[in-house]
Amino acid sequence: LAAVEGMNHEGGGNAIALDLCLSALEAWGGQLMLNSPECRELLHPVHCVSAQWKSEELSTVLSHCNYHYPLTSIDGSNPGSISLSAIFHYPIHAALVSLRRRIISTFDERAGNEFNAEFMPVEPALVKTLRTLLEHGFEPNERLEGIIGNGEAKKAFSSYFGTNPLQILALAAVEAKALDLKKRDPGEVDVES
Repeated sequence: LAAVEGMNHEGGGNAIALDLCLSALEAWGGQLMLNSPECRELLHPVHCVSAQWKSEELSTVLSHCNYHYPLTSIDGSNPGSISLSAIFHYPIHAALVSLRRRIISTFDERAGNEFNAEFMPVEPALVKTLRTLLEHGFEPNERLEGIIGNGEAKKAFSSYFGTNPLQILALAAVEAKALDLKKRDPGEVDVES
């Protein structure tokens, strides 16, 4: 929980403190994910941090995970029988599904503009997160084959079964265009259509 929801006193993340906490957890015999029925309802912290676009924390969490080949499932069995994305519950997909949700909430009249170009950093958080995942060997064209478990978050994410990240990105772009056209004044002309 601390890996994905922890904050410093200023309300932001702290990758160094997270690294120290995860190191202490490992030193005392703890694990980031356990193979138990209760944990099967949770999404992997790599998935969660990717969905939140926290690239520094993502690098820290990955440094405490076995993401090198040969891969094994969480319980240490079945070497080589699972893909990198599947082990970590498809983090590239998670980042792009989060983009889709943010686009929809941005066009919601009650929400503020989360994508204000005036305040956009040189490298946006989504780009940093995707770069981190690609640098760690996650495949940008892998189809989501489903996530084993019972939790509500897993069930909702499984609605993207069979899609690859580019399809989710394309869906987000089409929805953004449709929402933009819907919000325009009827007399306004769209020169890009």
